[in-house]
Amino acid sequence: MAQYALFLALAPLALVGALLANALPRLVHSYHRFAWLRIYNHLQLGFLACNLTEFLSKDPAMKQALAAIDYLFLGTGAAVWLFFCLEYAGILRHPKPWQGLCVVIPALSCALGLANGSSGLVWRDLRFVDRGWVLAMESGGYGPAAIATMIQAYALTFAGAIILLQHSIQTHKLFRRQTSWMLAGVVLPVATNLVFILKLVPGWNKDFSAPMAALGGFCFSIGCLRYRLFSVVPVSRQTLFQHLNLGLLVIDSAGSIVDLNAAACRMIGKSEIQLLGIPAEPVLGGLAERCVVTRHQMPGPEGQTEAWHIELRERDAARELSAPSPEEADAILSLGELRVLEMLARNLSNKEIAQRLGVSISTVKFHLSNAFRKTGAANRADLVHRSADILNGRAAE
Repeated sequence: MAQYALFLALAPLALVGALLANALPRLVHSYHRFAWLRIYNHLQLGFLACNLTEFLSKDPAMKQALAAIDYLFLGTGAAVWLFFCLEYAGILRHPKPWQGLCVVIPALSCALGLANGSSGLVWRDLRFVDRGWVLAMESGGYGPAAIATMIQAYALTFAGAIILLQHSIQTHKLFRRQTSWMLAGVVLPVATNLVFILKLVPGWNKDFSAPMAALGGFCFSIGCLRYRLFSVVPVSRQTLFQHLNLGLLVIDSAGSIVDLNAAACRMIGKSEIQLLGIPAEPVLGGLAERCVVTRHQMPGPEGQTEAWHIELRERDAARELSAPSPEEADAILSLGELRVLEMLARNLSNKEIAQRLGVSISTVKFHLSNAFRKTGAANRADLVHRSADILNGRAAE
């Protein structure tokens, strides 16, 4: 009975954690753009409420129905977590039709559990045992539908964790700490569920996944309060580099192409595989009639040229060689502003940005002033937030 008493004792604390995870980002003005995170936190609160109601109920039919709905929360929560990780990393910026497929298996498990839980598709040898003040729901194992839901949930959860790690491992330590707290909030219920599923603790018959998922809200809360989680978010290379309509190339000191984005490949007319490692000058020479080529020197630690950033802008057929209009100039950040913004997203001060880029502090302030003017941002965090649309050549909303 100790495990049931512990579950009931943890429930109020877990409820507080879930409520904090939902309310705190708004209270501390954290990023409002992560819709999937809000959905995820709402799902964890619903998961806890459903699981707690099932635990307290003494009606076998209601317990079975609520336990079936738990699978819907479990599978959908893992899918939404993955969608949030993709959104946070800048990989998936808008909902896609395939995302709905991730809910099919959890929904099927829920439907089978509601229709006929004793069929063996969700639970095997389902039974209800009276344990005093608790009516325990026990089974001899899991059916194929339940196993499929759990496998999918684990796979999507770990996929999201890998995306977060890859996204933050090379960034400022602030973002690595943010990621650590996010992962802790998700690993806690997954580890608890694995211990229960694998029967690693003899005699333990109650799954604590729901309260552990809600307690994970404290991890998100600590990240918000201590490490400005979602108030300052790293801007990924995918957003800063690959999504630009402006063509960008990076040329090393030997004159070879070492990096380029999709827009540059389109303007040149060759794939990334064909262009990487080849001499840049013959390629750039063939673009003179179609593109305006702008070179930016990147000095190394000792002042010598270490690399070049090359901008490619397609010429307007009706206004060849003419300068862009003020509206066009305001529609996209320059490479200098882009480089400063990238450093800003790493939570660096103006002095640190100047040192990293090898420019003066006044130059950094000049680029920031232009970026603020173009985006209409109110502060540095808001500037990073608004930059995603500006970098795509669209005015910030």
